[in-house]
Amino acid sequence: MKGGAASLVGYRLMPWLIDRIALPLRLAAPLKAMTADEPMRKYFATDPLLGRMRVASRFFRTMHARKAGELDLGCPLLLVHPGADAWTPTAVSRQAFQRVKGPKEFVELTNGSHLPAERSAIDELQREVQRFLAGVVGAGGREEWAALMPAQDRPAEGPDPSRLA
Repeated sequence: MKGGAASLVGYRLMPWLIDRIALPLRLAAPLKAMTADEPMRKYFATDPLLGRMRVASRFFRTMHARKAGELDLGCPLLLVHPGADAWTPTAVSRQAFQRVKGPKEFVELTNGSHLPAERSAIDELQREVQRFLAGVVGAGGREEWAALMPAQDRPAEGPDPSRLA
């Protein structure tokens, strides 16, 4: 069987047995697909809260079985998908994006792994977030966002537009 097929058969035929198995995350998830940066890959594989953390197989079975419905955020959404993401296909991000109601924007970076640590991807991500936030602030979105926050958390003043460029 090809990689992963055996676990899918196990999930289907013997969930009571498979659910009890706890594996280090580095063995259960494609952590190498997180980034193209080799030192970060090694960190992910050996960190006790990432790659060495043991996760029950039930988590993976139930995570993929859940069907998400529509979501109304009550604020504008910018969903940025890295262009070279080997972990999450663009189509999966687009499906999640389609379930969100309200003002939204989808941007696919020209580069970048799942965790975009590549300089060009970081720069492009920063530009896209600044452009999006400038548009929200410029459209009076600050007041709309502030109205959604609890009174004690509301900002006293808006962001400085000169810092968004």
